[in-house]
Amino acid sequence: MSCDFLDDALSMEQEFYEQGKRDGADMGEKEGHKEGYEFGVAKGRQFGCELGNILGFAEFMLHLHSLNDDSIQWNDRLVKNLEQLKEAVETFPYTQPQDDIYNEKLENIRSKYKLLEVRLGMISKKNETSVKSSGDTLAF
Repeated sequence: MSCDFLDDALSMEQEFYEQGKRDGADMGEKEGHKEGYEFGVAKGRQFGCELGNILGFAEFMLHLHSLNDDSIQWNDRLVKNLEQLKEAVETFPYTQPQDDIYNEKLENIRSKYKLLEVRLGMISKKNETSVKSSGDTLAF
């Protein structure tokens, strides 16, 4: 009889151990999903802000061009690059990234933006971007 009692106690201990293991795995999975979701939202917000700033830059520069602003040396290639940058941001896939195409498109947008910064003589600072021109500074 004492042997059955010990067997039952050991069996109960094993059952509690297994239940605790399952509960811990379930809790870890739920917390992992929550943490992953929050990370994804933060990264999405970061990319959205970056793309929004780039789109705003392209639209602003194209608007300056439409006003015949002579503080910048405009040429067809510069305007075409601005239009391509604007189109690339506007057609960027705002879905869950599943493949390398997403990263390629994002890097393409960043590259076009950097190229335009160089061509326009932009000076990037933390909270300000200026356009060098003949004596005047355009800040936004």
